[in-house]
Amino acid sequence: MTLVAIACHADRAEIVTDSFTCSAFGRLTGNMAKVATLPHIDAALTVQGDYRFQASLAYEANAQPTVRDFDALVTWAADAAPDIWAHRWADDSAEPYDSTVYLAGYSTARHRFEAAALAAADGFRPVDLTGRTFVFPEPHSDAGPTPTTDDDWADLAARVHAECSLDIHDTGRKVPTGGRIILTRIERGLMVQRTLLAFPSDGPMFHQLMAGLNHPSAQLAPCACGSGLAYARCHLLEHAGEPCECGSGSAFGKCCAVDPLIEPSDPCPCLSGSTVAACCAPHLSAA
Repeated sequence: MTLVAIACHADRAEIVTDSFTCSAFGRLTGNMAKVATLPHIDAALTVQGDYRFQASLAYEANAQPTVRDFDALVTWAADAAPDIWAHRWADDSAEPYDSTVYLAGYSTARHRFEAAALAAADGFRPVDLTGRTFVFPEPHSDAGPTPTTDDDWADLAARVHAECSLDIHDTGRKVPTGGRIILTRIERGLMVQRTLLAFPSDGPMFHQLMAGLNHPSAQLAPCACGSGLAYARCHLLEHAGEPCECGSGSAFGKCCAVDPLIEPSDPCPCLSGSTVAACCAPHLSAA
C-alpha cells in the first residue's frame, strides 16, 4: 500500500511517495523505494499496488529503445502493462493485487509536464492527471491548493498519514502509509529525490498502522466490543468460515486467522521470532 501524490507545474513534475510497504492485509511489511526514475527521457513511474509488477514494468521500460520520450512511455505502458501483469500472476495462486501505474514526465509533443494513471481494473487505459493535484489515499480534510514547496508536500503527507492510516474509526478505510516521505522532482535534464520527513513504523505506531488489517497484531488486539478478549477470541470467530481475503481459496479460519487458543508464551504468528507477549500482544492473557 502506498501514498502517491503527483502535481505538474510549468517547469517540473513532482511525485511524492512513502517508503512503507505491506502485503495485502498486512501480513508482510517493510520499506522500499517506490519511484523508478527514467532521467534519459525526463520521466518517472511508480505503482500503487504490487511491487513485483512495478519492478518488472520499470525494468522493461528502461530496456525499450523505442521509448524515447514521455509520450512514447505512456503509449508503451498502455500496450505492455497487460502482458507484464498477466505474466506476473501466471504462476501465483493468490488473487491479483489490484494495482495502478502512475507516470509523470515532460511531453515533447505538447511541451509541458504531464502525468497519467493506468489502472489494472480498467485494462491499463491511460487517464490524464495533468492540471490537478492527484493524491491517493485522499485526505478527508480539504486537500487545499496544489503543493509548490517541500513544506506543502510534507503537510499533505502528514494529513494523509493521520486521516487515512491511523484514524480508521472515523474514515472507515485503511491505507497504511509511513516510513520516509520521498519527493521526486522531474525537470528538463534534472532528476532530484530527497526525503521530506519520516514517520516511525515500529513499536506502538506499527500496531496502530496494522489496526483493522489481517496482521496478527490486529487480530490479537482487544475486541472493539469491549469484552476484554482479544479480537481473535471474540468477534473475529464469526468470520472463520468466510473465504480468506489473502486469495488462497481457503477459509479464513484455516488460513490467515490467528489461533484463538494462542498463549502469551507461544511464538508470535507475525514470524518475528519473539513470543506473543513480547511482540504483537503484550496485553494478551492466557486462554
